[in-house]
Amino acid sequence: MALRKSSRLRQETVLRQLVQRCSSSGRKRCCQEGFPMDVPRGHFAVYVGDSRNRHIVPISLLSHPQFQLLLQWAEEEFGFDHQMGLTLPCDELFFISLTSALR
Repeated sequence: MALRKSSRLRQETVLRQLVQRCSSSGRKRCCQEGFPMDVPRGHFAVYVGDSRNRHIVPISLLSHPQFQLLLQWAEEEFGFDHQMGLTLPCDELFFISLTSALR
């Protein structure tokens, strides 16, 4: 059980850093590093599907168990340590259906 808790804490830390990098919460730093400024406060950008289409989603989705499963899948597939932002390994229609149902 200690491994599971440790893994979850590491995942939460990485997610927090990633959301800060891809959201409006780190605006001053993003501005200096050349990140786009079109992400509204309380949202973050994700890239979905084979064509990696960009979607802006509310941070509140991070608390939903279904979205957390999608994040675990993304970590297994791509890891969270890359510069592009959060990439989700699912079909775009699935992502749109899931986020619509969770809102």
